[in-house]
Amino acid sequence: MKEHAIIQKINEISDYPTMNDWSRGFCESITDQISRGRKLSVKQMDVLTRIFNENTEEEVKKLEHWPDDYELKYRDTAQLLANYYQTTTYYRDVVNDI
Repeated sequence: MKEHAIIQKINEISDYPTMNDWSRGFCESITDQISRGRKLSVKQMDVLTRIFNENTEEEVKKLEHWPDDYELKYRDTAQLLANYYQTTTYYRDVVNDI
C-alpha cells in the first residue's frame, strides 16, 4: 500500500467508534512518520493492516447492534461471572461496571 493510500485510509477510519485510543495514537504516529518521508517497517504495516481490518464499516454496524446482542446473548452470563468475581480482587473494574 502506498503512503498516500495509507494516510487516506487512516483519515477515513479515524472517527469510527470502533477505533480505540491506542489505535488512534498509533495511526497518528504513522501519519507523522510518513509526512517526514520515513518508510514503514514490516511490523508497522502488519499492525496497520490489523487496525484497518478491525475498523471497517461492517465492524461499525456490529457495534451499533452490540447493546441488543449483549442483552439477548451475554447479560445473564456476565452477571453470573460478576457475582463470582465480586468475592475476589480480580477484574474489579469490570465487575463494578456489570
